[in-house]
Amino acid sequence: MKIIKLTAILLVCAFLTAFISETAFTSEKTHVGGDFTDAPKQESADYSSFASSQAIGGIDGGKISAGSAILCADNGLVIFEKQADVPLPMASITKVMSCVVALENADDLAKKVKIPKEAVGIEGSSVYLQEGEEVTLEMLLYSAMLESANDAVTALAILVKGSEAEFVKAMNEKAKELSMVSTNFVNPHGLHDDRHYTTARDYAKLMAYALKNEEFCKIISTKKMYYPSSDGSLTRVLVNHNKRAV
Repeated sequence: MKIIKLTAILLVCAFLTAFISETAFTSEKTHVGGDFTDAPKQESADYSSFASSQAIGGIDGGKISAGSAILCADNGLVIFEKQADVPLPMASITKVMSCVVALENADDLAKKVKIPKEAVGIEGSSVYLQEGEEVTLEMLLYSAMLESANDAVTALAILVKGSEAEFVKAMNEKAKELSMVSTNFVNPHGLHDDRHYTTARDYAKLMAYALKNEEFCKIISTKKMYYPSSDGSLTRVLVNHNKRAV
């Protein structure tokens, strides 16, 4: 579990790298040390080799292209940080908070639900949900986390909290509870909005919290999941696109 926790926090760095690596800063500040705490069928992924000395050495040596990053130990000790308090767009890592909120508010993940029309045709990554299609909340969670499906996480938000607006409100309430002081959510999927942002330090707090949830750990460590449609016409194959999970 410690390896998975370290892996997930490293993944946050990787995700942050993906959407801020081209951001320009007039100065770069790095810091080592400190504590962030006060400021159907499935295949399991193998993370055993991810936290290699090479991977950690690259960060420890300061060779990281991201504009902002942080690496923390299990006890909250900050091993490395770079511009960790700079608010930036968070893109699809938004779905980590969406997953947490859904897991804490859903009654039964096996429950069959009907896809609302508001969740159909959302731009970006998708599993091509159809209005009125019957799926489980579990399927929506895995679609959101493995395929980064914007339609799935939008459906999840509406079905769990009654509306996207109420779900986003719950996301911001959870952020406040976790002392994510430089974070604001305006949607559950991460499509760009100037008012939708976080920092590396804030998201490290969220990941530390999320990794205490066994169901969350199960989802992010799943390599592949198969979901047949309710009418049997097709089977969706949900694949974890993290290279370390393949």
